[in-house]
Amino acid sequence: MSRIDASLHLRNTATCVYDLSYNLGDRIPDSLTYTVTPAVQSHLAEVDERFYGIDGDTTPYGENRYGLTDSGFLALEFSGTVPGGSTRTDYVST
Repeated sequence: MSRIDASLHLRNTATCVYDLSYNLGDRIPDSLTYTVTPAVQSHLAEVDERFYGIDGDTTPYGENRYGLTDSGFLALEFSGTVPGGSTRTDYVST
């Protein structure tokens, strides 16, 4: 059986992003509900980011995010945009 990787890209505010990836084993669970509890959050890497902008220019920038399996293979890819001159905190599973 092959392993199933699940990822969550939750953009619940303009200033915070969760990028979570975890091994589901070889099956999809009955519920895909996942809650980021304080205990879970304490194990996430926190990355404070600033996105380049000059003189109030908020032209959006493209961003790509990737997730790898434990063996190094590409498991997921996400493309999006972020406003220039903005800041954001990302929480990333490690």
